[in-house]
Parts: sequence; C-alpha cells; structure tokens
Amino acid sequence: MIAIIGTLVGLLLPAVQAAREAARRSSCGNNLKQLGLACHTFLEQRRTFPPGAVGFFYDYSWIVMVLPGLEEQKVYDSTRLSQWDAYKSGTSGWSQLSRIGASTAMNNLRMSTLVCPSSPMPQTVSSDGATRLCSSYAAVAGASDRAFNPTVPRLDGQAWRSGNDRCPDNPTYWNSCMNGVLHPPETKLYTRSNGTQAFSYNDGKLEGCSPAKITDGLSKTLMIGEQSAWGFDGTQQNQCRAGGFIGWATGGSAYLTPSGYFNTARIQADRNVGSTTCGNPLQRTGDGWVTNFDPATPFRSAHAIGAQFVYADGAVRWVDGSIDNTLYPLLAIRDSGQTKVVAE
Repeated sequence: MIAIIGTLVGLLLPAVQAAREAARRSSCGNNLKQLGLACHTFLEQRRTFPPGAVGFFYDYSWIVMVLPGLEEQKVYDSTRLSQWDAYKSGTSGWSQLSRIGASTAMNNLRMSTLVCPSSPMPQTVSSDGATRLCSSYAAVAGASDRAFNPTVPRLDGQAWRSGNDRCPDNPTYWNSCMNGVLHPPETKLYTRSNGTQAFSYNDGKLEGCSPAKITDGLSKTLMIGEQSAWGFDGTQQNQCRAGGFIGWATGGSAYLTPSGYFNTARIQADRNVGSTTCGNPLQRTGDGWVTNFDPATPFRSAHAIGAQFVYADGAVRWVDGSIDNTLYPLLAIRDSGQTKVVAE
C-alpha cells in the first residue's frame, strides 16, 4: 500500500508543480499588465508615457514615476519627484535623488508587482548601507538600427539613420537609446555665459514619448519586459538585471561612464530574447555578483526560453526565444517604418 501511495504521489507531483508554475507565470504576466496600466495612467495625466529615467548620478527611474498608478502614492510623495517639474534647465551637478538620497519609504518598499514569483534571484540588492527591492522588469529603451541590413530599403522609403545617433552600439558619456517607448528625455550639454558647462533635461519636465511618435503602432512596439532568470558572463552566475546594484528606484545614467540608464535596457541582435549573456563590469555584493553599467541586459524569463512583454497598447504577450533576431530588435523601435508580425 505504501509503495502504491508513493507511486501515485510521484505521478501527481509533476502535475502539481506544473500547475504551480502556470499560476506563477500568470501572476508574472499580471504584474506586467499592472505596470502597463500604470504607464497609461501617467499618459492620461501628462499626455506622454513616462520617460525611462530623468537626471544623472543615479536619479529617478520610470518605476518611480508610475508609483501613483500602482497605489503607492505615499512612497511617491517621499521621493520628492513631484518637485522635478520645477527643476529647470541650467542646473548642473548632482541632481535630486543623488543629492537628497533615497527616502526610508523608498528603501523599505517591497511590492509584489515588481517581482516575478518564479524568479530564483534575490528580491533585494544591497548598496550604500541600504537594502532595496530590485525589479524583475525593465523598460525597453529601444534598439540599434544597425541590427538591420542597410542594403534592404525601408518600407517608408527613407534611408536608414546614418551613424545610428538615437541608439549607439557602444554608448559613452550620457548616451542611451532614444527610439523606444520608455526612453530617457533628451539630454543636452550647453555652455553657460561664464564658460562652464551644464546639462538641461527637457526644461525639467517629466515628459516622455507621446503616442503620436509611436508610428509603428502601439500594439506592435515593446514597452516593458521580463528579466527574471539568472545571467551568466561565461565564468560565473550573476544577477543580470537592469536594476544593477542599486535597485528599483534608480534611473539616471552614471556620469562620464560607458553606461546607459538603470531599469531600462536596449535590445541588441547579439542578445536574443532568453539570452543569459551579461556584460562586465560585475560588482560583488552580499547577494552575489551583480551586473553593473550594462545598458543591454537581456530580457529573459524563469518560465521558459523567451520573456513576457507588455506592449505600448497595454497587452501582455510572450516573445519566444525562437523569434527571428532581426524582428526582435525591430519590435523595440517605435518608428522603424517596417512591418512587424507580433505573437498573439
């Protein structure tokens, strides 16, 4: 009898595990759905989607900007991001988050909406004496136009962008992708009358991409994707997430370093969906190795080879690891002028 019971349990266990994983995958997809709705709430209030980040020296990410839409108004108020609209161009040096530091409410935030329940990675990262939540989801900043064969004519009749000035393959200084939906605002370097240099951030306004600029269609352009599985740099397992070593709140680029923006990632043809490839440098933390300053952390899932994404129209779809690596980066660009066939 005991042997029979053991056999039945052995037969049932895989089915139970599969059912639990199906529930976790559904919960992960619902998280993305909630993040997409929060971005649309921001759109309704400000007529643009949130920018992927604002500022530099580790400033605010798009996740901070959509907190009110995630029913986290108190945490949002503690960030002082509401003051950003008064932060006018002409201001230089350390900006908001870097100057005032993260609030206690920001450090203590533990929101299930930001974490895939199947992810085996630690939910938090530790730095600067604080332990913060690290999101399983990152904004899609865009993709390199060089992913496509320039000898193939664009469907809109225009030439491919010379030099790929909106998404450099090797970003330096403050460069980052500008051709996605949740891209950072335009950052300009100018010279003051006294000869010193300063940055301007879109006149301090929290403005991102408007729907009118998504000419390829909201239903055919990626907006937020999943990063829930371990990465690997060829030597060691690491936390390959766009949140880097600081976590969910950080968005601004690191000044004068070859980086993009935290909590956003560009899509590269050599890092297909489901890829575990992560770039250096890596930083050792109490939670293991964390990928740092890699603007192209790949989107991948703990559920299967591929990843779940929320598109600009708010729909959540699975992008399989078998997707053509020309089409995949194309889905990240809002105005490629090319035909896109998306998974249903």
